[in-house]
Amino acid sequence: VLKGTVILKVSKPLNFSGLEVSLIGKERTNLSKTVQIPPTQDSSSQTATVFTLSKLIPIGDSHKFLNESDLLWLDGQKKDKQDSIQLDPRGYYFPFSFELPKTLPPTVQYKSYALIEYYISAKLKSDKKKFMGISTKKVMNKITKKNQTTCPFRVLGSVCKEEIAKRSQDLQFSNTKSFIFSLHRGKILLSGSLPQSYAVRGDIIPIKIEIVNDSNKDVKATEIRVVRNFVVRVRDNDGEKYEERTFSEVLVATDANLSVKKKQRVDGEVNCALPDGIVPSFAGELFEVSYDIILLAYISGVQHSKLEAMTKDILVLPCRNPLKLSKRPHQPQMHNYSSHTPPLVSTPDAIYSSGSPYQSPNHSPVWPSVPMNTYTSNSPIRINVGAPQSRPPPPAYPPNNANVTPPPAYGSLTAPIGPVPFKMTQSGHFYDLPGKPYEPPPTYEESVVDPLHSSFFQHPSSSTQYPDAPMEQRMINVIQPDGSCVPTMGWVPVTNQYTGS
Repeated sequence: VLKGTVILKVSKPLNFSGLEVSLIGKERTNLSKTVQIPPTQDSSSQTATVFTLSKLIPIGDSHKFLNESDLLWLDGQKKDKQDSIQLDPRGYYFPFSFELPKTLPPTVQYKSYALIEYYISAKLKSDKKKFMGISTKKVMNKITKKNQTTCPFRVLGSVCKEEIAKRSQDLQFSNTKSFIFSLHRGKILLSGSLPQSYAVRGDIIPIKIEIVNDSNKDVKATEIRVVRNFVVRVRDNDGEKYEERTFSEVLVATDANLSVKKKQRVDGEVNCALPDGIVPSFAGELFEVSYDIILLAYISGVQHSKLEAMTKDILVLPCRNPLKLSKRPHQPQMHNYSSHTPPLVSTPDAIYSSGSPYQSPNHSPVWPSVPMNTYTSNSPIRINVGAPQSRPPPPAYPPNNANVTPPPAYGSLTAPIGPVPFKMTQSGHFYDLPGKPYEPPPTYEESVVDPLHSSFFQHPSSSTQYPDAPMEQRMINVIQPDGSCVPTMGWVPVTNQYTGS
């Protein structure tokens, strides 16, 4: 159960019809697609010259897999009917609680291509004045985002005991390479086995390898690789798959130190260590992460010849057991408030915490493989009604060329996570050029040493480069350290994008 409190500070009398608190889980994807421009004929030339052009356009999609709302009243009870009363100038608190699903994907961002985010949204309900059947107050609130705010929180992963039980059996995989058109005929069998088809981050996986060389060629070296796959999808207007792209990268490359002479058989066991901070496995509607283990046997006598045996869909868990979060002491009693903020407690199956999405390596979350006690942030959500205080607002979006961590006072209440905007022409239109994808500030995955980016691994991966996703400037509410809400222009991802037909 996720619990918290929304604090409403009223500076002038207010007609109050309730406070709507929503729990949102959303995945967003951004890709680029090459489209053909209809051919045109050059009429000025005597010969029929036809020009066929193409351009790269951004496409995007979003999907809310978690969307729950409650309408709260002064006594903390949920209400279906929106009665209206007048609130006096002072502070009010509204406790809320949501029951989280047992299985939730983790909060993760892959460059500028995909993002999974969670946040609590609080919106103030008030009397609606209608003009020609249209609610003018509702329309203005949607435009200015007035009297509403959001507070992001992080889900670190889920541990599904039913899925673990299904994957507790031994997993075996093999492959054979035959030499039919060679002077030295025969075949080589490469096989491997795992004790189970799941693993916990930071664990050591024992992999049994067997090589049967029934040929006249030698196996000079063997290697074990752990490969991570990011699958990003964009749907069309009918909900069907419109574009899908897979980004694969090698996380671990381990030398098995096994060589086999011709007409011999060798078997052994090699320990492969998983990195501590990798993203857990999950499968969403638009975004998924999976892991493969590949065995490679390099064969002598044939240039670039190798035998590959692969097992797919290795389930990587965030930890061995669900985390149990201990309660923090209550905050001191606040003036004009009848109660202090309830602490944030954990669900037995999902792991979550509140905090800034931009965290430095020194403040990265801990990913234990055994149960542990930890603390969570206890900052309430605040809404201010009335004139905002005159103070410079915090930056609505972190710099792209600097590793900056926001002050703790801003915490998780700053601008949303998202890619940087496109470049702009002098006419004000967006254009896109192929280039290096946007690298976001360090996430929990990048906060630990990754063999892929260290000197341990000497085979850097290469991936196709695509342009970043489009952004637009919009008025957003930025919450100050004292709880006041200041409208500020900031960059946010474009929501209405072309998705094809």
